[in-house]
Amino acid sequence: MDTVGVLGFDWQTFNVRYAARIVGFYEYTSALQKFEQLVRTATPEELHVIDKIIAKRDETAIPTNLSAKIPHPPNVLDEVSNDPNDSFVRQGLAWMMGLARTEVAAVTAGFTPQKDPFRFVGATEFELDAYREMLLDGLRSHYWALSNDSDWPRVRKGRAEIQRIMVYGRRVVLMREMLRAAQMLSQNAAPEQVQELAAWDKNLEHIQAQIVFAITEYIRRAPATERVELPCPSLAGAVQSKLNSPIPRSIPAPISEGAPGKSSLGESTGSTP
Repeated sequence: MDTVGVLGFDWQTFNVRYAARIVGFYEYTSALQKFEQLVRTATPEELHVIDKIIAKRDETAIPTNLSAKIPHPPNVLDEVSNDPNDSFVRQGLAWMMGLARTEVAAVTAGFTPQKDPFRFVGATEFELDAYREMLLDGLRSHYWALSNDSDWPRVRKGRAEIQRIMVYGRRVVLMREMLRAAQMLSQNAAPEQVQELAAWDKNLEHIQAQIVFAITEYIRRAPATERVELPCPSLAGAVQSKLNSPIPRSIPAPISEGAPGKSSLGESTGSTP
């Protein structure tokens, strides 16, 4: 059978990759449904026994604070433990539910038109603390990874392959949704942490505008026969809106021309100790 290529994608490989995501999404969603039913019907004593069983199985161990392994300057959003010997490995039903819920919401954000995906997926009181911690760690990991990404300057200026720019676009959409959820769950956060989240949101909003501009300009210059597929509905909506608006004269300027992780992305706004 002939392979149809769109924007350089091999559709046979493309479908396999997306099929894997669908399977993962189904597995996490199915697990969440069963976990929620278990929490609703089990007694506190039964849940305690379940946690003891989970703690004996190494495959249920969930590493946390993964963002600490990514180079970045000290930041008020960094996770801090009162235990100097904390391995940041967690076990228990709440942590399993927190992980599953974060994964389901992340796929929902990147591949569906669902608004406020992290609020849509929600969290119960049972696993809320674990969910909040994993959500913040996921946000930090993505943010610092982008700060250290040597390809980002080319992507920001629209000089990378269009497929790669689209991937970055979906990453930024995901980060902004994670950040929005983190802000909703930051009722007990320190004022400087709230301020830092707001600064990150401003940075990411500007970054998304640059990516949308780059994709829009590619589409405007592409041959009429070329079909451009945007697998992220949220990103596609932003691009369509830009296509319907007057043509801007230049790419949106970065907040700073500094390297990612220095001024334009990754440096604290002054709230870092």
